[in-house]
Amino acid sequence: MRRTTFLFVSGIAISLVVAVALANREGLLFVSAVASSESRPALLNDAEWNRPETARAFGREFARGTPEPALLRWLQANAFVIDPAARTARRRIKGLPCNEMVDIAWSVGSAGRIEAASATVREAGCL
Repeated sequence: MRRTTFLFVSGIAISLVVAVALANREGLLFVSAVASSESRPALLNDAEWNRPETARAFGREFARGTPEPALLRWLQANAFVIDPAARTARRRIKGLPCNEMVDIAWSVGSAGRIEAASATVREAGCL
């Protein structure tokens, strides 16, 4: 008797979950899309759109005196397209609800160390 009751209650619970899922299909698809979308590299989580001065973690990591190869390794590891001659890099982050463009620029002194580096995150299209 207990097993029959358990199976009956389980069947009702599963049916309710399926009914709710079907009724909220668009919402579930949106939540699924947001959960699987790209996100910024962790060093840029504090950056606000169009305000490079807010990318403090990036600024600390690649402060003046940091060897340029450290920045180049980070850019490569985070899938940036690098223009070594211009000392710039760019990455489009396909996120939801908004895509973002991240532009990195830096200058290097004669010793091969960073003189200045900036990261600008901007909106690149929203739903």
